[in-house]
Amino acid sequence: MLAAIERRLHQRTSVLLGNSLAVVSDLLAEAGTRNKVGLIRNGIEIRDPVSEESRKAARSQLQLSQDTFVFAVVANLIPYKGHRDLFAAFALIADKLQKPWRLMLIGRDQGLGAELQKSAEGAGFADNILLLGERTDAQDLLNAADVSALPSHEEGFSNSLIEAMARGLPVIATAVGGNVEAISHEATGLLVPARNPQALAEALLRLYEDPVLRQRLGVAARTRTVSEFSIEDCVRRYFNLYRGWQSYDAVPVQDLIDGDRSGTA
Repeated sequence: MLAAIERRLHQRTSVLLGNSLAVVSDLLAEAGTRNKVGLIRNGIEIRDPVSEESRKAARSQLQLSQDTFVFAVVANLIPYKGHRDLFAAFALIADKLQKPWRLMLIGRDQGLGAELQKSAEGAGFADNILLLGERTDAQDLLNAADVSALPSHEEGFSNSLIEAMARGLPVIATAVGGNVEAISHEATGLLVPARNPQALAEALLRLYEDPVLRQRLGVAARTRTVSEFSIEDCVRRYFNLYRGWQSYDAVPVQDLIDGDRSGTA
């Protein structure tokens, strides 16, 4: 019933904006017209990349040794975020991770925490899990990470993904929604099929074993995020839309957003 109401309202709405091509595709089907549907991807404040100093500080805060390999996931513990797949993946490779390692989970526990902890106990790596819960300092904690992962079953356009990319971290994400727009496979990160612990395990192990690949992907990820996903670029696109509103009847929304309408508000 709610979906039907939403579709009806979309037909009456002046403009519909999606933050990824996947969302835009759904909006086009619901709106029934292309002219009023547009794409503005999320933008983030670009912070400094992870440095040796910030890495040491974050690891000291978490009481982790400097030689510990840290995987990070920033996502609320909700079934569709894929944490079960992630734990199944680590069960496949835990015996291959020879040096000290931790899996750092940052996000609100919405009922999965105890289940995941039990799963880790059964697989023998419960002591490697850092369940940190909902945090206001997630960006600072990312300084402790070597690899960031996002194993979601669905996504619009993930801020946590591009935030990790902006910090210069190598990223692994499932090939769903806006993830495939944020990441160019093998160039700015690794994409794996959703709900596929085996493929996820292989990607995790690959980055764990290959520091050169981690470095290359991390640098490329930051470069792409700075050039395409900054908050300034996002604001500029919204500004273009509002400033060009008087010509909306004659110009498709996407043309307003992408048009050269420089200036200050």
